[in-house]
Amino acid sequence: FQHRRVAGADVYFLARWEEAFRGDVSFPHDTTRPELWDADPGSMRTLTPRSVAAGRTTIPLALKKNDSQILLFPRPPTTQTRITHEEVFR
Repeated sequence: FQHRRVAGADVYFLARWEEAFRGDVSFPHDTTRPELWDADPGSMRTLTPRSVAAGRTTIPLALKKNDSQILLFPRPPTTQTRITHEEVFR
């Protein structure tokens, strides 16, 4: 796999070049629901974690031989929108 942190999310590129894989995988995230993106058909679905504990999310994953998918963990916004007095009473 490859991991990249982008604005607002952690992204994992998952690939299986040899035999197929089916099992549980664990990632170091516990605050968001993961999204599985499949570029071939252009689909995206939110996954239901098998468990979330001790700062890790475990999900069921199935990859066929020569298959790849993108797993995205959206991060919550780090700043809050502030409404100022001037914006309200303009």
